Amino acid sequence: MPSASPVLAAQAADEAALARKKALRQAFGAFATGVTVVTARDDQGRPVGFTANSFTSVSLDPPLLLVCPAKSSSNIATFSSARHFAVNILAADQQEVSHRFATPMSDRFAGLTWREDAAGQPLIAGAAATFACARHQLVDAGDHVILIGEVLESEASGAAPLVFSQGRYRELARQVPAGGIRVGVVALHEGRVLLRKGGNGGWELPLGPLQPLFGPARSACEAQLERDGAAVTITHPYSIYDDGEKGESRFFFMAELDPGATLAADMALFAPDDLPLDLIHDPGMRDVLLRHGRERQKGRFGVYVARDRQPGSVSHMTGGSERWPDIFLPDSFLTEGMPK
Repeated sequence: MPSASPVLAAQAADEAALARKKALRQAFGAFATGVTVVTARDDQGRPVGFTANSFTSVSLDPPLLLVCPAKSSSNIATFSSARHFAVNILAADQQEVSHRFATPMSDRFAGLTWREDAAGQPLIAGAAATFACARHQLVDAGDHVILIGEVLESEASGAAPLVFSQGRYRELARQVPAGGIRVGVVALHEGRVLLRKGGNGGWELPLGPLQPLFGPARSACEAQLERDGAAVTITHPYSIYDDGEKGESRFFFMAELDPGATLAADMALFAPDDLPLDLIHDPGMRDVLLRHGRERQKGRFGVYVARDRQPGSVSHMTGGSERWPDIFLPDSFLTEGMPK
């Protein structure tokens, strides 16, 4: 039998190499990872960054981590020479940020909320954790380089991380600690209500990360709002209930937005009559806003308390209480402040 031509043999070898590379990529993909955005400034001082899931901790003493930029990256020259860089571990609701920094565009930071670390490197708002780093070592490694950084400063928000495996974003199996609670606010400024962009093009009330206890949950919420340029002064409790679907308790305060607040790009103030209720996908938050609108019209506010999946009741600050959802009845209040 005649032997295959050199051209066909070379073609077969190339196809076999591609198949091996594809199989190796799939095998690597079986290892679930978080998703990071690595940031720095180029030689013109402009912020740059790229999405990477090749990230790992290296050492606690000294504090070291590593990321692996591809040599084919348009920013490889910057990250090969930068004296400082930052790593942002993305939160579960930051898929858009991951896509943004994995997609070629002239300015990946346009419209993004971020701040600078002490060395001027970009830290992305809402990240699950951030690390400000000084370059420790750069190691050549095949079609990538290994960038080892000494951690100068780190911060964790408590938010659930974005997870990537087998070419797709994933969710962690929900394991809510006993007493898990999130604190949020109904924050007002000149009568307008503060909302922030949520998933699926919707809006939601500002809500802090899940914490095991109330104290840390309130502190985490206030700290997150301050980082996002929306510091508030909390006035009083407003709504306390269990979200059975998400397996967590929620505690909403009434609050006033501090004067001079500079809101993050994903935040906006809405007049009570212009609230985008059809775009608020969370049923509990929608109920909170509906009740607030009704109470605003009546000029009388209370505190809603419920547990499990059962309807709760609103206790009025002037005394008395009424069952949910009787508050929406036009004549639900008596002048003495007791329910009808």
